[in-house]
Amino acid sequence: MATVVIKIGGSTLEALEEEFYEGVVKRASQGDKIMIVHGAGQRLTISYKQWR
Repeated sequence: MATVVIKIGGSTLEALEEEFYEGVVKRASQGDKIMIVHGAGQRLTISYKQWR
């Protein structure tokens, strides 16, 4: 089981294909925790790099 964080912007979210969502559902059904976040951009990336 893993925690998967997907960070995407609004325009990217609108352009995602059905296969993306199917993959997310599959991973979640296998027990992975899925978190999709929007916004924060560079600030979120910097925080992630400091955390890991």
